Amino acid sequence: MAWCENAHGYSLYLAVCTLIGSFPYLGAIGRLLDSWIARTFLLLQGPLLASTLLAVQPSLSIDRYIEFVKSFLVLLLIPVLIQEQEELKRLILIIAVSVGAIGLKFGGYGVAHSGVILINGYGGQMSDNNLVGLALAMIIPLCWYERMLTENKLLRNALLVIASVSIGAVIMTNSRGSSLALAFVFLCIVSRSRRKLGIVVMLALVAGAAVYSVRDQYVNRMSTIAHYEDERSAASRVEFAQAAMNMWLDHPLFGVGFGGLNFIALVPRYLGREDDHVVHNTYVQMLVDSGIFALLLYLVLLWGTILWLGVQIRKLKNSYSQLATMAIGLQISLIAFAIGGTFYSSQRYDLPYIVLLCCAAWELVRKNHPQPEALNQEPPVSAEIPASIS
Repeated sequence: MAWCENAHGYSLYLAVCTLIGSFPYLGAIGRLLDSWIARTFLLLQGPLLASTLLAVQPSLSIDRYIEFVKSFLVLLLIPVLIQEQEELKRLILIIAVSVGAIGLKFGGYGVAHSGVILINGYGGQMSDNNLVGLALAMIIPLCWYERMLTENKLLRNALLVIASVSIGAVIMTNSRGSSLALAFVFLCIVSRSRRKLGIVVMLALVAGAAVYSVRDQYVNRMSTIAHYEDERSAASRVEFAQAAMNMWLDHPLFGVGFGGLNFIALVPRYLGREDDHVVHNTYVQMLVDSGIFALLLYLVLLWGTILWLGVQIRKLKNSYSQLATMAIGLQISLIAFAIGGTFYSSQRYDLPYIVLLCCAAWELVRKNHPQPEALNQEPPVSAEIPASIS
């Protein structure tokens, strides 16, 4: 939460401390080129930089690009520093618990007040309720599968509580994109489970209780997904997407400028009225801001990683593998973002990049385990072996 724009120096302190602690590992910087995910991430920076330098108004893009560069330079250390399976497991646990603590705060508040609509963000890049909901939808699968990797009963139960309360928090944000992402998380978890009925019942009870507590507002809000023309906010997103596509046709190669501010400055020409909103679609925003090359590389990075992880999981299906379990959690987390991102302009959102570079670290760790690795002991009694790896 301290690593964000306008963080009053905390981001700088974190970066300096991280770099100092990374000195013994800097000789391993070449590991980045051994991961196709990290290579694609690096290639993506080319069109993003070009869109900044060639922006319609470069001054509107430079500051946001500098902030983005600060983040991605530090995030590149993930596949450099994380070299062993246990290190990756601990990192995923830290991400799940850290973001999950916000889920506990939001969800706990809602439970304590018998159901509320959460309309505020939390700070940092979770600047509004939509981005809070999206972050929580992303960490729920990390909590769910991370609990299968520990023998500590207290920690397993804590992760289950975090996931359950975060489900309620996602629903109480009243965010359409986050709720749709959550639905896909449920679908993925159930489809990979051997005890499907039990999991369906548990998820239905948790989600159902939250929906019941805010039922009228939530049901009305979700109905606009199917009937977007009946609700101003939903209809305006279609209008903005059309304006963005027309704007992109005028700037097809490198877009109007990284960061969204150039789009906001130009959109009145395409809408015929003043408006200060962004596209509310990560893919279209990437296209109009940074051009066709950026979008194609972004799609390869995000959806390519999701599909590639699916192939790797199937290769490990003959053994109950910690690597496979981690891969499933990471894959479902990315699926949550890929679905939810169609409702928000999240091309600068740091959490999906964190997860993507965890996948790069997973790729490198996997190369050090060429044969599917089986655990020497039975999995924890409460842990459920996903069907795809059992």
